[in-house]
Amino acid sequence: MSHTSNGLGFTLKRLFAVIAVVFLGTSMLFVNSAPAANALPEDVFTNSLVYPNGSAVEPGTVVDAGTKLCMRTQYQKQTGEDDLTGKTINVAFSDTVVVDSPPAGNDAVQSVQNAGNGFDIKFKDPWPTGINQGFLDLCFTVEDVDVSGEVDVEWQLETREGSFQIIVKKDGDEPAN
Repeated sequence: MSHTSNGLGFTLKRLFAVIAVVFLGTSMLFVNSAPAANALPEDVFTNSLVYPNGSAVEPGTVVDAGTKLCMRTQYQKQTGEDDLTGKTINVAFSDTVVVDSPPAGNDAVQSVQNAGNGFDIKFKDPWPTGINQGFLDLCFTVEDVDVSGEVDVEWQLETREGSFQIIVKKDGDEPAN
């Protein structure tokens, strides 16, 4: 009789453990998939690093201190609470760069203003008919470094963060052979 009780107790404990694991796993799935409050969807903005002429800067590119680069920020028209109409979006940069003068607006952007070491982008209200996407080149100058090496140009666009990795050559240094 005690063998049957232990077997049943062991089976019930195992069943409860399985139920608990399934419940916790399922609840974590919902918690991790919930968007952050007021976070814009990933497809609203796409960012890339370019030279002022628009050509791409690949990760690990060697640039001289004082080089002007731009973060090309492409935006997509959205609907509902993710709609950019009339919103002001802040883009901030790390202290490894100094932002330049703001670019002019465009068909969907009312204005761009300097804000600290970044920019405030104000979208038009009403949103122009026939415009679904566009881009702005937010330019900056790479700061001088004490020692040539890898530098992360970090950016924050509202709640999204990222970085571009470049190699900055200190003035006077020669590339290693």
